[in-house]
Amino acid sequence: MGGRYVECFDVSTLAGQLYRLEIFLRKGPRMRTLIDFITWMLALPPALWELANVARRYGWTLGACAGSIVFGGIFLWVTALQWVAEGIHDSAFGVVQAFLLLVVPPAATVFIAKMTGLAAGVFAGIAVGFCVFVITAVIGIGLYGE
Repeated sequence: MGGRYVECFDVSTLAGQLYRLEIFLRKGPRMRTLIDFITWMLALPPALWELANVARRYGWTLGACAGSIVFGGIFLWVTALQWVAEGIHDSAFGVVQAFLLLVVPPAATVFIAKMTGLAAGVFAGIAVGFCVFVITAVIGIGLYGE
């Protein structure tokens, strides 16, 4: 009504859950309050540290790539945590999903980063975090139908 387009999608499927995440990332609030800067503040120091660390050893080009991976990975992780925290709705399973996404990716990052470097650890953490998100989303769909 009034020329407004309302998007409808089925949240009972994995594709619907991923579409909901995509809509959140595209149309979410953009830097309106100080709280919105938390994501940037958490992602920037490790990215700058990795940039300096890798640039000293291998050059600025690889340093910039490693810093970008670290910044993007941490930014994506914190954004996904905010998104999951908004969708908890007093559900025990939502709390478990948020807890798993809070603990598992950093654990994978620390485990891999000890053997290689921070950029490889963050990349592995994001891969593991995505797998945890998909698994918990599928279990949530199976249990609750959404």
